[in-house]
Amino acid sequence: MNKSLIIIPLSCLIAIFLVFSVSAITYSNESQVAKMLIDNATQDIHLMEEKNIPTSRANEALQQAIQLYKAQLALENQKKEADYKLVTSYAEEVFQIKSISFKAQDELNVFLESYNSAKDDFNLSEMDPEYNAIIKSFSDERFEDTPDLIDKGYQKLSDLQASQTTLKLFYDTTSRSIKQFAIDNAKSFISPKFYQSLYFWIIVIIIVLIISWKTIKRIRIKAKIRNLLIRKDSIYDLIRKLQSEYFKSKKISETEYFSKMEKFKDMVREIDRKIPLLKEDLIRVDKEKLRLSMNSTYRERGRKHK
Repeated sequence: MNKSLIIIPLSCLIAIFLVFSVSAITYSNESQVAKMLIDNATQDIHLMEEKNIPTSRANEALQQAIQLYKAQLALENQKKEADYKLVTSYAEEVFQIKSISFKAQDELNVFLESYNSAKDDFNLSEMDPEYNAIIKSFSDERFEDTPDLIDKGYQKLSDLQASQTTLKLFYDTTSRSIKQFAIDNAKSFISPKFYQSLYFWIIVIIIVLIISWKTIKRIRIKAKIRNLLIRKDSIYDLIRKLQSEYFKSKKISETEYFSKMEKFKDMVREIDRKIPLLKEDLIRVDKEKLRLSMNSTYRERGRKHK
């Protein structure tokens, strides 16, 4: 009897203690949301680190969020009014940094594939400033700048490919023209006045006509198409890697998989939109070139008949 009387009061005391303990550690909804966002931001930084993305900027925002969170939590413990807006802002900033860094890294990987592929066939030393600016923007965590710099890099890459292809065409064509001219007019070279003669200027004019702006324009368009196709192949490689990470190794979450897949699809759609437009430009240039060639042939025939 006495034992039961002792147990009942003890159980009541335990229940009362638990109630007060729960109420003591129960904070406002705002604080709980802020804590959840901080946890998410911490996870975002882990994901960035796994992908070898620099995290100083994100870590700085996270530390600001944690410090402010602790300060506001202390106010709640003192039964004072707390404001978690800045905490939320800093935590959400980490998410934004993660998102733009992922996008920048994806575009950077595609660019590097295109650059390294072109490097096998062309001398790209002239675009070192553009290349270094792209790499530095990413390593300095200026992720917002990286995509714009990459666009400029693609333009420089196309220009270099076009100019070097034009130069090679110039060399091959002029070498053949001069060689043939020398064979046909060997005696003319004996004359010391050859370089002041009409024949020399005829060669110069022929070379200028051969390497016309139509030809250069055509080469530039083809270089752009080639780069777009390389970019498309690189994106497909990244898609296959992404699928492997999601379906086989389970390294990424479902949310990240579908988010990145959608970005890759957008990049492919943009390329598919540009290629037909460039091909139309190429057809127009070819038609103009053919028309000029036919007109030249007719004029030549007319002179012969006369």
